Amino acid sequence: MESETRVLHVINSMNLGGAETLIMDYFRRMPPNIRFDFLVHVLDKMYYEEEIGALGGRVHRMDKLQTQGIPAYFKCLRTFFATEGYHIVHSHLETTTGLILAAAKSAGVPVRIAQSHNTRYTRKGIKALPENTVKKTLRLLINPAATIKLAPNAASAKWLYGHAAYTLFPNTIDTAKFAFSAEARTALREKFGIGSSCKVFLNIARFSPQKNHAFLLETWRQYTFSHPEDMLFLAGAGELIEKMKALKVPNAVFLGLQSDIPALLSMADVFLLPSLFEGFPVSLAEAAAAGLPCLISDTIDGGSLPCRKLPLVYDAWFTAMAERNPVSVAERENAALKTAEQGYDISYSVSKLKEIYAQA
Repeated sequence: MESETRVLHVINSMNLGGAETLIMDYFRRMPPNIRFDFLVHVLDKMYYEEEIGALGGRVHRMDKLQTQGIPAYFKCLRTFFATEGYHIVHSHLETTTGLILAAAKSAGVPVRIAQSHNTRYTRKGIKALPENTVKKTLRLLINPAATIKLAPNAASAKWLYGHAAYTLFPNTIDTAKFAFSAEARTALREKFGIGSSCKVFLNIARFSPQKNHAFLLETWRQYTFSHPEDMLFLAGAGELIEKMKALKVPNAVFLGLQSDIPALLSMADVFLLPSLFEGFPVSLAEAAAAGLPCLISDTIDGGSLPCRKLPLVYDAWFTAMAERNPVSVAERENAALKTAEQGYDISYSVSKLKEIYAQA
């Protein structure tokens, strides 16, 4: 019988989100001898918590760095790691990863994995200077403490690891799950009363400054002056959602958190992602697998996925939205297979992750 490998993922929460959904996709496909546990910084029950338990995983909670301060947080982590005896600590917390993996190293954890999900600090400017100064210092701890450094592309790797060597680890999806469904499209369009002449735009993103919803909604306001029959659907939650709703932009539907993303993608005609920055957006791979034309900001690395990159200028987005017509059903039905062939299927990354965890 194979010995059990205990992996601890350190992440803010396990609610619905790109990285969180990706980790759960890995967990569901791991062999029985690889067990995932989670260390999170939220007290409330999380979206994936019940499933984690059903799969045999445990959830641990700890006050976040900002609450404890660096010395207390490090001590708390070190004590936890030494007590629990994990074989692998896999951190997803950007620059805080430096402190996490340093504590894991001090506690004798043999395999310490850093994974980059972004390309810059979430906040910038003078007000964020003290916070970012601390983050820069913590980032210096990553390379000495990590035994493995993962990133979806060169930009993400350079931001977190500088010029240190890293392992390319693309963000992937279950491409078959997101394949276009004519039945789901018809059902949802009927549910929302969408006519055949209505072009539906979709954005799936957390409502945070990084995702640039204010720009998207102002662009949409201008677009509706000449295209009043079209609709914009926004799926996601976050700290800015009420502020965005208060803008009262016409024909914009706020859906909140949604579990059936494949159906929404089938319903839509065009996918919009005007983020200020991204590591590699999982939502873009999902949209590509559903055969949606994708308009993204030119600050995003879209890999080899078919998408049109645009500068964050209102006129450029307005024009591209007006010009972008829905694609044929046949093209959409073939998109999931094409996305898998381009290397974005979950089977690839699960196989690679098994190899990485085998080092424990």
